[in-house]
Amino acid sequence: THCPVACAMGEWGAWGECSVLCDGGTQTRNRAVAVPPVNGGTCTEPLQQSQPCNTDACPGVSCVVGPWSEWSACVAGSTAQTRSRAVVVEPEPTGIQCPDLQETRDSECAVDCAVGEWGA
Repeated sequence: THCPVACAMGEWGAWGECSVLCDGGTQTRNRAVAVPPVNGGTCTEPLQQSQPCNTDACPGVSCVVGPWSEWSACVAGSTAQTRSRAVVVEPEPTGIQCPDLQETRDSECAVDCAVGEWGA
């Protein structure tokens, strides 16, 4: 009588893409039977493996801000101008938080000189 011979497995293929982008998914890889079993042998090795992937939490809703306003009007005696922007979408705690909503710059206002009276 002939002894049973188990199958021989081929090499594992590459891991497939993850099922999700974040919050934990699964990816799989496969292999084939390279040599079938003979004389009543069996094939007990798995044909597929899976593993967890992309286990990082998905970020929450991130802040969205509107466009900058125009620079503030020139004010006599002031050397600064400001501008601001509004929050359009409030962020969730796990989302990207809002950037600065106000900016200040050195004034670029034209300053008229004042001429005094002629001296004697």
